[in-house]
Amino acid sequence: MSVSLAGFYTDGVTVCSVYVFHYVLQNCKNWRAAVDLCGRLLTAHGQGYGKSGLPTSHTTDSLQLWFVRLALLVKLGLFQNAEMEFEPFGNLDQPDLYYEYYPHVYPGRRGSMVPFSMRILHAELQQYLGNPQESLDRLHKVKTVCSQKADDAIRVTVVFVALAE
Repeated sequence: MSVSLAGFYTDGVTVCSVYVFHYVLQNCKNWRAAVDLCGRLLTAHGQGYGKSGLPTSHTTDSLQLWFVRLALLVKLGLFQNAEMEFEPFGNLDQPDLYYEYYPHVYPGRRGSMVPFSMRILHAELQQYLGNPQESLDRLHKVKTVCSQKADDAIRVTVVFVALAE
């Protein structure tokens, strides 16, 4: 089964476009069409095609779309393309990838908006590009951050338990 996305244009992310995207992924397994649709949805977010190097505003939705697009490129074996599309994100720690950068959109939220799975993909991609040591270094960095977060959570729990006693 295949589906044609010819003539499918988005002027915003709508329920219809999300439904079509879900249909393409789940039923058709037409990964190239799904990559194209991700591009169209990112364009609706003001990102994607022709926007490299221009100022952009990220949202949790746009970053999730980027993750899906990048994961599909890796699934298709288009590792060089995925690496090029990852480049504008740097090491995934740029200020505009944090909630604090958008206080009017995410009041009171703190931390990174980058999906954890996108961080793992960013690290693992390097092994497919022939850079296993870089992949291990990036995975180790993710592990270190996770360990720090876990230690912080344990400290907070200990403080609350001590206060409750």
